[in-house]
Amino acid sequence: MADPLLTTAQAMRCPHGGTARAHGSDHPVRVRGTGIVAQTDPSIVIGCDARDADGPCPCVSIRWVTAATRVRMAGLAPLLATSIGLAIRSDGVSAGPITIADEPISVKMI
Repeated sequence: MADPLLTTAQAMRCPHGGTARAHGSDHPVRVRGTGIVAQTDPSIVIGCDARDADGPCPCVSIRWVTAATRVRMAGLAPLLATSIGLAIRSDGVSAGPITIADEPISVKMI
């Protein structure tokens, strides 16, 4: 069974509870009217309250490490429910893996 695609409608969370959404570029591919997210699309984290010894150091973005390998969307690799994303703090350091808060949408390719 194929892994579900991630869309711009799905919320994700950093390890500290901050909310993230992928801001899909204007890709021509849509699922139920919602954009599919490519590995290169920006994902912004808000509401992270992480701190280190020097003070606030919130997660601000997601760096996607893995994406689809056998499917392309306008030449780009789409993200899947099994894609690994790392939350990146404001100092550029990885804070750990993100979690997907919403259920991904399954699509059957024929």
